[in-house]
Amino acid sequence: MKRWLGLLIGTAVLFTGEAGACRGPIAIASFEHQLERADLIFRGRIESVSIVDAGQPHGPKAIRFAVKRWWKGGKLTRITVFSDGSSCGFRGFPGQEWLILANDAKHPATSLLSANVLLVLEDGRLAGHQIPLSLGQRFGNGSNPSAEAAQRFPASDALHR
Repeated sequence: MKRWLGLLIGTAVLFTGEAGACRGPIAIASFEHQLERADLIFRGRIESVSIVDAGQPHGPKAIRFAVKRWWKGGKLTRITVFSDGSSCGFRGFPGQEWLILANDAKHPATSLLSANVLLVLEDGRLAGHQIPLSLGQRFGNGSNPSAEAAQRFPASDALHR
């Protein structure tokens, strides 16, 4: 009887927690695998988080970043990255600084499963995480964003700047 009760409680916890809301088992690939998959890799501070469609409060979010460093896929000083509004979506707040791994350079997207790394909390304190060494080993020191790039691509101004 105790064994069945334990099994029942364990199953309930598994399927009512965040993993259950992500529609199936969560399989987070290694950071190194995510590095290879990502189209964009940058370090940035969140300027704003907004809901794309006000009629869907749990719908997609637009997260605007001030970029501090690029490792892959860009040179812009600001970029907007999109995320699902579900429990699998990216969860960041204005003022936080993140290492972001995003897919699809034309419509950048990231999620809880993208191996993003929180570096600085919204109050300026270090989050206790560091940029993984494998990023530097694979892509070097990265580069600073370029204001020139934003001027050369005015059509993308709605998403990036």
